[in-house]
Amino acid sequence: MSAMLGPIHYWLYNKILKLEEIEMDLLGIQTPDEYMLLTKNLEEAIDETQIHKSLQDMIELTETRFANVIATISDRSLLENTFEKHGQSDAKSINIADSSISIEDIYKQLNNFLLDGMPCDTANNIRGSEEDKLVWHTKDILHSPYWKKLDLNVDFYYNLRKHYINVFVNAFDENLVYSYTYDGDTLVHQILRR
Repeated sequence: MSAMLGPIHYWLYNKILKLEEIEMDLLGIQTPDEYMLLTKNLEEAIDETQIHKSLQDMIELTETRFANVIATISDRSLLENTFEKHGQSDAKSINIADSSISIEDIYKQLNNFLLDGMPCDTANNIRGSEEDKLVWHTKDILHSPYWKKLDLNVDFYYNLRKHYINVFVNAFDENLVYSYTYDGDTLVHQILRR
């Protein structure tokens, strides 16, 4: 690990790479293309004199390219199935010894995979946590600019993420259901135990 790079930078970079993995899967690519960050480790990909700017540029590049990829695929079931497959796989990759994991713990694990801007953006904020329910808010502005640039509706992306999240939370407890609604420019997310 570089003296300048900390765990939070690797954590964020892994979330960027996760989006590229889904992109590869959607395109049927077996080996990352040279333009993808998956071909590099963080030390190779980043300008350590401008860590924040480098990571922000990577997010913009990856999210814009991802929106472009989604726009080219008309097979909705392929899109939904791919997001579900990754949600299932990512949940299974988590080694948790305690079978009584809380909804808040599941949410924290979920945040290790979903790219929601820079950590300083504080995109996701828990608004209520109970034994059978968790509510959090996300600023819509974090994803919508990449989609608006392409005259696309970001809600399509949120619906695909809904498939990912539902399968992810169900891997821990099949009685959990994820949903989201809009409150102005904010997404209100909820995981509820039925």
